[in-house]
Amino acid sequence: MPDMIIRAPENLEDIYDVIIYLAFDEKPGSKICFKRLKAADLMDVSGKKFEIENYLLEEDKSMDRLDDE
Repeated sequence: MPDMIIRAPENLEDIYDVIIYLAFDEKPGSKICFKRLKAADLMDVSGKKFEIENYLLEEDKSMDRLDDE
């Protein structure tokens, strides 16, 4: 497979953040938790090896779908 080439701003801080949502379906209002990541942190600019990462999600306070325990 050939290398993928993308066009991006020279300053990686200019790329929008990536937001990962946990939702129970695709309808609006179904989002439960989220994690906001800086796109620059996800870009492989140093040749690092790809590794799977776990993230702790934060409750979407506007929806308040989790117990307050």
